[in-house]
Amino acid sequence: MFHSATIPSARMSPNSAQVLREAYDYCIEATRRSARNFYYGIRLLRRERFASLCSLYAFCRELDDAVDRKNPHEASQLFTLRRQLVNSGHLTNPDKIGLAFADTILKYQLPKHVLQELIHTIESDIALRHLDTMQEVRLYAHGVASTVGLCCVRIFGIHNGRADEFAEALGIALQWTNILRDIEEDHCRGRCYLPQSELHKFGLTVEDLLTNEKTEQVQLWWQAAVEQGRELFQSAGKTFPSDYRRRLSPALAMAAVYRMILEKMARQPTQPLRLHPIQKLLSVFAALLRLWNPFR
Repeated sequence: MFHSATIPSARMSPNSAQVLREAYDYCIEATRRSARNFYYGIRLLRRERFASLCSLYAFCRELDDAVDRKNPHEASQLFTLRRQLVNSGHLTNPDKIGLAFADTILKYQLPKHVLQELIHTIESDIALRHLDTMQEVRLYAHGVASTVGLCCVRIFGIHNGRADEFAEALGIALQWTNILRDIEEDHCRGRCYLPQSELHKFGLTVEDLLTNEKTEQVQLWWQAAVEQGRELFQSAGKTFPSDYRRRLSPALAMAAVYRMILEKMARQPTQPLRLHPIQKLLSVFAALLRLWNPFR
């Protein structure tokens, strides 16, 4: 059953369970429309956990979109409301994402400090962002991705320190892959998440990577960037708690898809990245059936 207790009593209606169900359905549809790779992993879950993960995705997506719309006042209002939701469970103006995610927070006891870090890091993107070192990239990736992973393992029903280590390490590997995939998109928004110090080692700027010219320096930079990604996946694999393999199957599925993305960028770094859904499904099944290890 969904936890209708998280809907503020003053706002409760005779059909509160239906209201909450509709809120989750809204999050599920939002995730189906735009989550792409995330959806491949969480679809493996049973309805209740799947719906809760969709509410987590919708919560993050809403904050991301508020930043991208470049309306600081509107974004600030939303971030204030979401902090209030995380800190107290109170919804000033109940909305579908807020209702569903408030229920998820209570049901799985998602840690407040983790959600606060997530909100703070996404909000920091309101200021145009450039990162100088790989350590700064790791800190940013922890804030926007490892935090999500820490929430996911609790929704999977796992309360284990080693699973937390895995979630944190995998989050950084996935986010680094995202950063490499989205260089052009981020540049158009005035952001660059690539460590500037690493670009400078090769005498490059982000604009050099976007010209599609396969110069020796660009190719060398891509080789180093992909190798960094492989090392991050390997680090995540070293922390994988095999006793929880079945419960962590959605995380394995996501790792498989993202590792395939990374390897495709290794082969065609300057080409538009397109993966057919069949390719993604094959990589997921291969990882789940232990035919391929995305952490090698």
